[in-house]
Amino acid sequence: MRARWFGVIVLVTTLLSGLSASAQELAEIEIVPPHPTPADIVLARLSGTWGDSCVPKNPTVSRLGQEISINTSNPGQLCALILTPWALDVPIGQLPAGTYEVTARHFRPTGGPIVLGQAIFTVGEPLLCGDTSGPGGTDVPCHCGNVVTTNTRLNASDPVIRETCPADGLSVTGGVTLDLHGATIRGAGAGTGLRIADGASLERGTVIGFAIGIASDGSTVGTLISQVSVLHSVLDGIRLKGDGNTVEKAVVQASGDDGISVRGDGNELVRNRCSRNGRTGLVVQGRENLLDHNSCELNGGDGIFVAGDTNTLVRNAGGRNGGTGVSVGGNENSLTHNQAPRNAGDGIRGMGTMLESDRRNYGARNGGANCEIDGFTTLAGTYC
Repeated sequence: MRARWFGVIVLVTTLLSGLSASAQELAEIEIVPPHPTPADIVLARLSGTWGDSCVPKNPTVSRLGQEISINTSNPGQLCALILTPWALDVPIGQLPAGTYEVTARHFRPTGGPIVLGQAIFTVGEPLLCGDTSGPGGTDVPCHCGNVVTTNTRLNASDPVIRETCPADGLSVTGGVTLDLHGATIRGAGAGTGLRIADGASLERGTVIGFAIGIASDGSTVGTLISQVSVLHSVLDGIRLKGDGNTVEKAVVQASGDDGISVRGDGNELVRNRCSRNGRTGLVVQGRENLLDHNSCELNGGDGIFVAGDTNTLVRNAGGRNGGTGVSVGGNENSLTHNQAPRNAGDGIRGMGTMLESDRRNYGARNGGANCEIDGFTTLAGTYC
């Protein structure tokens, strides 16, 4: 009887080994994006059909020079004998320009590793595009990941308005104007939709679905963002760092973090609308910034938050936010004709020494104080 059971165990083990060896297929390896640049976050997408239910998982990545290794494993001991489709998205990260070879292996509980597949890809410098960026001033159509080097108005000849960008959308070099001409730049939840350098301008269009909608390329001076809509960013909608930049008539909605975040001095934010963002609608940190006629409502945190000295806030509105409607901290800031109704926290809160408060700031029906400026607090709906 023992010999008979031993024979059955050997037979089942042999069938299991044979099925695993013969039915599994080598993995397909797809590099995303297919033509990455040094600014892109590279991802390897592995997929195939395994000979049992203990499919490759638990990926780890290592790199030695131009060679990238992806090692998978599965410690499962009881594996159903069934062909099982499988897939893994494995982040590799940013890579310098060059050609790389990636090898995927699977380490079994017993025996040596199995080579699942190999792929070779090249990380190249971003390609240039623009209405007059080609030889002799010819038009070079813009694709996802390109750098716009001359004043450009997007049109039907630019594939970027039809693509879904896996990483960055477009970068705009210093002093160049990019007119989206009503078009939409669409992302897949990663990268930055539009990057801008010193003195660059962005006008008239929509950016949807990137990690960050629009961002400065480092610390910038004198950029202009005008009449753009930035929607459904994973992190911030617009993120700028630098001095003397202008954001006007922008609509920023449904960002995972802040709607508009600006850090620097002498920036102007005029007639923007920030709503339904995960944290604060409009954040400004620095000195001598102007906030004029901005409206921020239904944000998860504060409507408008300003930190720094000698900033000017005039005729802004922050209503129905999860925190304070309009919050200002610092010295010698000026608040005139701002409104903040129906916030979960305070309406208008000024901390520090105010240079000017014309008593025409209005707060009503807030969860906390309606107006609190320079220690003067009003609880009833009133001006301050």
